[in-house]
Amino acid sequence: MAEVGMLVSRLDRPPVPGPSLPLAYALLLLAGAFGCHRFHLGHRASGLSMLALLVGGLLTAPFLIGLIPLMVLGLWLVLDLFLLPGLVRRAGMQGATKVPRPAPRISVFIH
Repeated sequence: MAEVGMLVSRLDRPPVPGPSLPLAYALLLLAGAFGCHRFHLGHRASGLSMLALLVGGLLTAPFLIGLIPLMVLGLWLVLDLFLLPGLVRRAGMQGATKVPRPAPRISVFIH
């Protein structure tokens, strides 16, 4: 009896679009102090740094020492208003150079 092999594969997923500049600006304006726009662009370390400045500044604000990290965070947010287009462009280029992982193959053999 001859074996008939049949290969069934999943359809390749459509490519994931790069980061969006309007979305990055919306995240910066609405939740920038939390570093959300940085997380959106894949900059986890700077996103965590912004979040740490916010939390540390708020926790120590009653002692007036917390005003320093909050001022640094405010300056960083103003700078990000101008740096954001370049960050989005760079994040989009990095995503385009990544080699896509091949879709997993599932083999089904019918006897």
